[in-house]
Amino acid sequence: GATMSEALYLHGYAHILMGRAAEAIPSLEEAVRLEPNKAERLNALAQAYEGVGGRDPVRIERLYREALRIQPALSDIRLNLGLFLQSRGRLDEARAAYQEVTESESWNALGWYNLGTVALQEGNFDEAQRLLEKSVELNPLDGGALSNLGLVYLQLNRLSDGQDMM
Repeated sequence: GATMSEALYLHGYAHILMGRAAEAIPSLEEAVRLEPNKAERLNALAQAYEGVGGRDPVRIERLYREALRIQPALSDIRLNLGLFLQSRGRLDEARAAYQEVTESESWNALGWYNLGTVALQEGNFDEAQRLLEKSVELNPLDGGALSNLGLVYLQLNRLSDGQDMM
């Protein structure tokens, strides 16, 4: 019953936290089969599938979207969906997912950071600068945002110096 599926979920989730996605999958698949209406389990299974690579992207996306249908307010799942879409080159959809997060949680540094990485990928450096600065403002200790911001400053300086991009 419920306690068994909870134990399976926690067992699978522990494997994910230890970076062992492949070992997580059997427990998580069973936990989802037993209780398919729990958003965090669908999210964990999608994460495990992404972690092992080579899994059906349609299935992964469906898991994230189903999780969000059950729990639309879970911004960490929405960020995961965005990262998945971004990794598939679906930048407009990724941006839309991140914007949903920043609109409902303006304090969510990761939402702004991810929007900044989309702008970077598109070569939109002014926009990237604005977004990454906002992310750093909200979370000054985020090394990733700071190093990306460094890249943006470099690019913008080169552009203003009239140098080539490369």
